[in-house]
Amino acid sequence: MNKKGFTLTELLIVVVILGIITAISLPIINNITSKNELKQFNVYKESLKHSGKLYVDSYEKDIFGLHKSGCYVATFDELEKKNLAKDIQYRNNTCKQPETFVKIVKVDDSYVYSVSLLCKENGKVTFDETFPSEGCFNTASIITINVKPPTDEVSKSKSFIIEISSPTGVLNNYDVQYAFSTNDDRANLSLINNYQRLQFDFDGELKQKEKIRNGKTITSNTTVITPPNISNLIYLVIKVNDLRDLTGDDWRAPEEFGDTNILLFGPYRVDDVPPVINSLAVVSSETSYNSKTPKLKINVSDAGSLSSELTICFTDNADTCNKTVKGIKDGNGYTRYVTEYDLSFDYKNPHGHKIYVTAADAAGNYASKDVSYNVAYQVTYHSNFDSDKHTYSYCNVGSDCTLVANSFTRGGYLFDGWNTKANGKGTNYADKAKINAADMKDLVLYAKWKIDKPIERIYDGNDCEYCFNPKVSGYYKLEVWGAQGSSASVSGAKGGYGGYSVGVAYLDKNATYCAVAGSAGKGNQYGYNGGGSAQTYSSYGDGHAGGGASHIATQSVGCGRHPLASISKNNLLIVAGGGGGAMYVSGRQVSGGSGGGFEGNQGGSSGGTGGTQTAGGKRHTESGFDSHSLSSDGSYGLGGKACDEGGGGGGLYGGGGSCTKYGSGGGGGSGYIGNSKLLSRNDITKAMYCYSCKTSSNANTRTYSTTNVSSSPVSNYAKAGDGHVRITFLSES
Repeated sequence: MNKKGFTLTELLIVVVILGIITAISLPIINNITSKNELKQFNVYKESLKHSGKLYVDSYEKDIFGLHKSGCYVATFDELEKKNLAKDIQYRNNTCKQPETFVKIVKVDDSYVYSVSLLCKENGKVTFDETFPSEGCFNTASIITINVKPPTDEVSKSKSFIIEISSPTGVLNNYDVQYAFSTNDDRANLSLINNYQRLQFDFDGELKQKEKIRNGKTITSNTTVITPPNISNLIYLVIKVNDLRDLTGDDWRAPEEFGDTNILLFGPYRVDDVPPVINSLAVVSSETSYNSKTPKLKINVSDAGSLSSELTICFTDNADTCNKTVKGIKDGNGYTRYVTEYDLSFDYKNPHGHKIYVTAADAAGNYASKDVSYNVAYQVTYHSNFDSDKHTYSYCNVGSDCTLVANSFTRGGYLFDGWNTKANGKGTNYADKAKINAADMKDLVLYAKWKIDKPIERIYDGNDCEYCFNPKVSGYYKLEVWGAQGSSASVSGAKGGYGGYSVGVAYLDKNATYCAVAGSAGKGNQYGYNGGGSAQTYSSYGDGHAGGGASHIATQSVGCGRHPLASISKNNLLIVAGGGGGAMYVSGRQVSGGSGGGFEGNQGGSSGGTGGTQTAGGKRHTESGFDSHSLSSDGSYGLGGKACDEGGGGGGLYGGGGSCTKYGSGGGGGSGYIGNSKLLSRNDITKAMYCYSCKTSSNANTRTYSTTNVSSSPVSNYAKAGDGHVRITFLSES
């Protein structure tokens, strides 16, 4: 098999083609590289322009002062020191050169930024877009003059402190001179003395202008001058000569001062005539006040013929100044002050106050005086439930103090006096308490509150519900006691006791709630709110009615014998069942079944059964005895009727009635705590209690058996007599 390779001609053709491709591509590649390198430098150039803008934003006043136009060169070193620029990060290039700077030109508050940029790589110039920096002031041209007039500390010498500084860091090439004038007309100054050169102490030596001009550099320095002692207003004149690049006696004002090299400070008064405090007194009585900000009356005069305004200082401490005011110049050629001032600063000690008054003129002359007075104690009353509610009263020092009557009200609570601590663990004070003068001081009192008296509801003989709106929205403890069934008076056979139910519910002050307290059975008459009646059928026995239930609901049904039976179960918050009626026949004593709990008790001698959570109790009768159907089962809200025996107790579901020849008691009605709005909260567990009854541990039917009975409403006790309702406010949240 033959293997044929490329011929020489073919190879030469390939080499020629490759050469052509290389010749075409190399310039393109070089051009791309060059453009990329140029882009890097142009981007860096723009970043320096941005640095210049940041420099102006931060140091505009230091550079140009208050002038609308000017020119400034910000060197790379200067920008780098202020953390506004850093060297280019491109290969081994560096643009940190003397020729690299930002020229900033300000014209009518508008800025133009030009960047001069020189970059090198390993000593070779890689980018050069530079221009000369001439035509701009350097940093030495920016100075600040600050004058401190005579103060109390230098009042004896009446000296001025003059400070010269350069915010940009250097200070040289300046000749600063001063003089005093009696007017401020720059074109026609009335100089009191000839210009004198200011001498500044540089490094412990006195340096004249030649020394400064020779390049001494400082950030700032001060000197002290003494004006002539005249009773007149004077102005301090500062003249600044820029010596940079000038010859002979010529001078030029630096850019900092615009069109003139003259600065004026003042006017000042430098005479030695002090002001006079002619009178000083606390306005009105000096022994009794109704406020801690008394008024002060002061008369001050100054004999200077052309006096400047005085500064008057009021204080309760000779070493401080709490308040200062300016006087008013009158038409008599000198300054007089006859006025009243409210002293609103706080005092540290309410006993034997002193007010110190100092009147000082601009030259440092002053006069002082003090006055003593008494001040009232302040009593602050806090509502202690709303941080924004507080009132005040005042009591005179040295007198007994009576606290003002409480004016705060709080829904669901009763006011219970005052205490010096919000938590009630301080000192107690009764409302309108009297405090002896010796014990009086500034007081901060906090109202004490106790839970308002609960809503109590008992059977009042009217078969009507009691409806109400809570005083305040919040959580309330709901307690209801069912009524006892009627007892047999001749034998002592007891009607069944009423049950007890308890829980917590949130009641809205804008909603209406209705409460019913059932009545005990009275003989054979019904017990109000569901107690079953007992009718006379024969001479066999002495029948007695069941006791009524007690409940709280969100529905009103008005008046009537048995309101619970007309209320939707969803609107029942809580129910306590009533007891069944007793029975006596031929020496036979039979008690009624107790009410309450998730299921009422059965009446004695197998009488009517108790109501449950879902059905009424069954009646108890003998075959053929109750031919007239005088007895009945219990039902929703109603106890069953009875003949000659015990009627059923009222409840969620009433107990069954009885009708037999030999006697039996009525069943007790059931209680109810199953509404989801009825809660267990804190130490209150929703539950039902009944006398010697069945128990339950379910949260919505929780029942405890008890043998404790009281005719008064006692928590966790079965109830003898009429039913009862109690609603107690707990908290707003």
